[in-house]
Amino acid sequence: MNTNPEKNNISKDENVDEILEILESYKKFEPESDKKTEEQAEVPDEGATKITDAVTAHFTEVIDAAAIRRAGGDMTMHFAALEEEKSEPENDDKTETVIEKMPKRRRKNKVAKGAFGLFSGIFKTLMYIIFVLGVSAYVSYNVIMIGNDIFAFVKPENVKTITLTENMTNKDVAKLLEDNGIISFDWVFELYVKNKYTKNPYLTGEIEVSPNMNYDELLTKLKFVETVREVVKITIPEGYTTDQIIELLTSNGIGNKKDYIDVINNYPFKHKFIAKLADIPKSPDRRYRLEGYMFPDTYLFYRDDSAVTVINKMLNNFESKFDESFYARCDVLGMNFDEIIILASMVEAEAKFPIDLECVSSVFHNRLNSELSYFKKMQCDATVQYFLPERKEILPISDTEIDHPYNTYIYEGLPPGAISNPGIDAITAALWPDNPVNDNGVSFKAYYFVSNLSGKTYYAATKEAHDQNIKKAKADNAEYNSLYNNESRS
Repeated sequence: MNTNPEKNNISKDENVDEILEILESYKKFEPESDKKTEEQAEVPDEGATKITDAVTAHFTEVIDAAAIRRAGGDMTMHFAALEEEKSEPENDDKTETVIEKMPKRRRKNKVAKGAFGLFSGIFKTLMYIIFVLGVSAYVSYNVIMIGNDIFAFVKPENVKTITLTENMTNKDVAKLLEDNGIISFDWVFELYVKNKYTKNPYLTGEIEVSPNMNYDELLTKLKFVETVREVVKITIPEGYTTDQIIELLTSNGIGNKKDYIDVINNYPFKHKFIAKLADIPKSPDRRYRLEGYMFPDTYLFYRDDSAVTVINKMLNNFESKFDESFYARCDVLGMNFDEIIILASMVEAEAKFPIDLECVSSVFHNRLNSELSYFKKMQCDATVQYFLPERKEILPISDTEIDHPYNTYIYEGLPPGAISNPGIDAITAALWPDNPVNDNGVSFKAYYFVSNLSGKTYYAATKEAHDQNIKKAKADNAEYNSLYNNESRS
């Protein structure tokens, strides 16, 4: 043990100096530390505050003692303070115990509160989800049931007879249907009727209904008298005139002649070719505006169809057949499509067999394109037959001398309008004619033709050859008549 008081004092002073240097360093770094802990300081901890105060007080006493020594002052006060501090050891122990125990209780309380809050939030969320799902399921179920009631998606097919009395209201009928198991929601049916069928009264008497009928079907059954529309099948042959078509329709109980004539000549149909036809100059002597355009085919009509419905169906058929390639071919021939239809109607009326369609067409084309005025007259018997009161098997010469706009023995070129309603083969032949061939198989340009009663057609390029063909046709006819008469006698 060193008993030299000076050395002891020197050693103590050195210790004090070291402590002072440490405190100075601590003060230099204290601002940064304060900044780092600024957010933590906003919520002070009581235990931490007490520990900090004790440490600060201890260092303050050491510094004060060092200052006293340097000043050569009396140490009495310092040691008195130390003695006072030693006299309260039990309080410090209690303080330290409080300091150590206080944060632990706070952490436990916070953990307990946090766990309770989390459990409460989860419970509320689950209850909300269960509530929403329950409401959704309830609403969905009722929507499905009401929808099934309205549209009868899945319902029994049993038939029941209900009796409607006079002056029944929507509510009365809805209740009657629900009581009989036809519907499930009378109030829905009542609302449905108010929105859709307010003007039509209910029928009276016994009516058969079924649960598998939807609301529209039920209302139709309850408010309207059932009518069965009879379907009539009509076949219009190729080459039929407008008068013949009207007679065929009216004889089958479909429409009347007056309505058909009015519709054919005046009704503003919306077809593309009708619009083009309106732009083509027409002769005032034209008999029917739409002659040639009522396409021959087999149709299904309702017996109560209007004249507009019937004619419109035929015009639809024509428009679907006469496509853009036909219009283009008209331009190549230098003719409008109405002239082609007129020509096709003549070909249809004159050719006895399909093989003759193109050859007959070539004769008419050759005459139309000829520079000789004699050939400008088509001399077509079918045009004369068109305006005669009755058709004749053999046309007498006297009929060809009748002055009529449709008589192509008198007037040049084509007649004012079509003389029949040609089929697609005749229309195609009018667009793409082909010259006939002679007995040697050589094609030639014909200007004449004549047919016998059996339908055989003879073609000629000159008048002399044509006269010879007429004699052949007459001989054929005589032979034909002889055979026919013999068969009739036997």
